[in-house]
Amino acid sequence: MSTPALPGEVEDLVTRLVGTTHECEPLGGLSGRTVLAVHGRRLSVVVKGAVDAVEAAVAGPVGAELRRHGVPVPEPLAIARTATHGTWLVLEHLPEPLPRDRWGADAATVTVLRRLHEAPPELLDTLPDRYRPRWSDEVTETAAAVLGLEAADVTLMRELQERWSATSGLDRVVSGDPNPLNWRLGGDGAPVLLDWERLTLGAPALDLAVLLPGLPERARADEVVGAYERAGGDRVAAGEVLLWKAFTVVELAAGAAPGSAAADVVRGVAPDLTAWLRRTFH
Repeated sequence: MSTPALPGEVEDLVTRLVGTTHECEPLGGLSGRTVLAVHGRRLSVVVKGAVDAVEAAVAGPVGAELRRHGVPVPEPLAIARTATHGTWLVLEHLPEPLPRDRWGADAATVTVLRRLHEAPPELLDTLPDRYRPRWSDEVTETAAAVLGLEAADVTLMRELQERWSATSGLDRVVSGDPNPLNWRLGGDGAPVLLDWERLTLGAPALDLAVLLPGLPERARADEVVGAYERAGGDRVAAGEVLLWKAFTVVELAAGAAPGSAAADVVRGVAPDLTAWLRRTFH
């Protein structure tokens, strides 16, 4: 079976690894990149591309350093650097998702994040073009238009933007996107974090906010910061986690291309967002 979504040289590499291909399973995601689980006669792999320099580095020396600090990342099986189609990764296939009853304040996933946050910031010195969180006036205006917010809610969003802009201490290694769908269980049952393209320096509260699905109530934020402290992490305020959750929604809305998977997520959140903002931040 051919894999027409893959460049020819990448498909040849995958075939050499897995043998005859009998199924290609699209894995989706919000990045817009091609992500396939390729099941072959010898083994199954995940193929992702074209990836940016950050994910390529995590498949190389940066990932090795993360593992040294106790942060599991998918094992790279091959890297294909093509002349015309960019860089593609062939990674181990981890079929078991994080169970829904472990979404949120799960001790094992929170422990992985705590270890990540304790990694030396110098680890990212070789990644100058990495993602950087940004909440500007333009981001607020675009998100407000996409979400169809009323004037009073736009005013509240601007207030949150000012509070977020005063945030300090954006100097810890963070995933940027440890949402519950980005975790798989390894062979030993331990959680493994996928999708490293937003790896950057930021605040632990960012990762804790993204770890919480949907629009969480304060009780859920209290739970996750409690789990983080029990895992040995620094004290984080629940209000800071909720502020970062607001940031992630605004950022997603402002950057979602029409017709994209991200736009679908924004449409799903929009009906409940206004009420959540009012009861959470008023």
